[in-house]
Amino acid sequence: MLTKMSAGFLPRSRFERLRKAGCVEGLDLDDPVGILLAVERFVDHMETDLFRGWEAVIRREQGLPATPFLGELADDLTAGSRSRTLYIDDIARFQEPWYEILRKIAPRLLPETGVTADRPGVASLWSRVARAIDEHGHGLSLPEGVGAPRDVLPLDLQHGLWLYACLSWLSDTGQMVASGLPGDAGHERFSYFLGLLRGHRESVRFLGLTLDGLMDRLTLREEDQQSLVEVMYRRLELAGSSEPLAPRLEPLPPAAPVERLPEDRIKQAIVHPDALVREMGVLYFANSRSPDPAVAPLAIAAIQRYGWDAAFLHYGFLDGLVHGDESIQWMIKQLLSCDVAVHETRAGSDLLNALATADAAVLRRHERELSPLRRHSPGIYELLQDRIEIQRLNREQAWRQFQEAWRPMERAGGGSDEEGYPLPLETEPLLDLARQLAGDERMGNWVSHALGRRVDDPGYSTWLEVAAAQVAGALRLEPAVPRLMDLLRTCDDDLSHPAMESLIAIGGDVVVDSLDLKYAAAGQLFRERAIYVLENIHTARSAATLFHWLDTELNQELQVRILQALLAGFLPAAMERARQHLLAARQLDWDQRHLRIQVVAISTLTGCPLPELDPWQAPAREDFARRPWLSEEFEEEQEGSQQDEPRKPVAGLLGAGGPLPLPGSPLADILPDRVLRETSPRVSRNEPCPCGSGKKYKKCCMRKTE
Repeated sequence: MLTKMSAGFLPRSRFERLRKAGCVEGLDLDDPVGILLAVERFVDHMETDLFRGWEAVIRREQGLPATPFLGELADDLTAGSRSRTLYIDDIARFQEPWYEILRKIAPRLLPETGVTADRPGVASLWSRVARAIDEHGHGLSLPEGVGAPRDVLPLDLQHGLWLYACLSWLSDTGQMVASGLPGDAGHERFSYFLGLLRGHRESVRFLGLTLDGLMDRLTLREEDQQSLVEVMYRRLELAGSSEPLAPRLEPLPPAAPVERLPEDRIKQAIVHPDALVREMGVLYFANSRSPDPAVAPLAIAAIQRYGWDAAFLHYGFLDGLVHGDESIQWMIKQLLSCDVAVHETRAGSDLLNALATADAAVLRRHERELSPLRRHSPGIYELLQDRIEIQRLNREQAWRQFQEAWRPMERAGGGSDEEGYPLPLETEPLLDLARQLAGDERMGNWVSHALGRRVDDPGYSTWLEVAAAQVAGALRLEPAVPRLMDLLRTCDDDLSHPAMESLIAIGGDVVVDSLDLKYAAAGQLFRERAIYVLENIHTARSAATLFHWLDTELNQELQVRILQALLAGFLPAAMERARQHLLAARQLDWDQRHLRIQVVAISTLTGCPLPELDPWQAPAREDFARRPWLSEEFEEEQEGSQQDEPRKPVAGLLGAGGPLPLPGSPLADILPDRVLRETSPRVSRNEPCPCGSGKKYKKCCMRKTE
């Protein structure tokens, strides 16, 4: 398993050269080449799960508890053998824990003479090491008294490494570039450096850094040193060179308000004659979990007016809307009026999911109308009955039942699906119980305890960690924000996705400012997720922060994602920036084509002047209609950058083998006589979901299909 996994990350020759000797064995860590190679090996062992592979094997041998992921790794690596494992991928058993290896490498990343303009040194390597630990360290053992993988290093060493990583980024071109020097590159580079310092404000505070202290650690040419000092005084409004920098690195004050289209205007988009506009309008409310009860009736009106096959690209958004009595009745009627088994239809599956996650207090008022679902969808009916019964409990009964609901997962040490995570909809009753206990101090304590557990702690389970993240969002618990932010760093989407949804639900300035402080210093994975969260927090501060990120972001892929987020938030001020980006692109990739769809949709809705509207309309509508994320072209593009599990076929609207609607049923009037099905499209679990929701396939329709 590991050999196959590892080969997808590195060319075989480099893979063998880096990994054959283990991690630090045979290397002189005091030599720059030796420490560079040690970092390469350490990062590779983290990213290819070699450290976690040995962790799994040793835990299995010693009878120690393990996460479901480690248990699965142990099963694959030992294959039921009782003999002692000596090698994994030709790598001998490590003689010491991973954190002892890190403790040998990290101190040598601190430069002895500071960072120079022409040689930033090995300090720049620390960000790679820290990122690998954040994204792949979940499940590794920790020494006694340590709560998180990165904290195996002393605090003063961590802060020193982060500071020098910031400084080394400033000087990696061999010359100082700051806004005082000519050219846009200097301005962008210094803005990014300042963003890095803001992101590591705690390190600046811990070290008591002043401008004098910063210059002592950074050797520059005389003219560049003068430029840097001038810019620091101007940007941070310093009173003197001995003034502490940390207080000047507090979150930026709110920028001038950015005008967003009024939400009444965005609601009109949901029933607009143009399908591009309708899709953008409904996702604006659904992805942000809008509490507005007027949105669902508008979506229903669009479905009734344009039909199931033309109203929207997908109907997964239904579970993101607030459903009142009328929309609950409509969904029940739709499900019961069609003789096609509901679990065999994409639209039916989305309707069932929306019904299963609707407000239980509203469902209770329609208990009798739900009873026919006992025959059509017994599993969903049983879930709905459980949720309705919870509404009849008082607070103490709800607390006792809440404890009974999660304790079996603590004893089991894992979850219900094969990877140890909650099954789809499984946590809905738990969330209902939590809502019954809103405002109860015991709930806040439980979430804090569940999210703060280490993998080594007795009773730890990934099921509980996911459930706690969901409860934090359901109750909008601001004290949980720091831990939810930590989960955004992990490469485990099953943990990061509920964290993102909960941060969106909590919303407000506390989430926006927390993400802003971490953004510049974080890796691309964290930044992508941070952009998605801010896209769906519709406040003036989130809009201003996205524009600030756009101004300072150097990664072109992330620039496109920020532009998409701004347009998804119906912020016309981003239109010209998006237009200029599209005009500058030689050949549009899918993200840029999606951006073009958004530009055309907003121009169509608002009448915002767009000189290229006529030539861009046809290709934008073609991209929208043919779902390019299912096309062979897009698939080949993705295969070049992602290696994943064998791809699974995705059914069309009625499924590959589902029967057509019977004459006289509502769907028979809506669907065409001949149902067109995709010709064997293949979608990897980590690719965008074919339904068009913007989520990954495994976080959206894959679980519904299964």
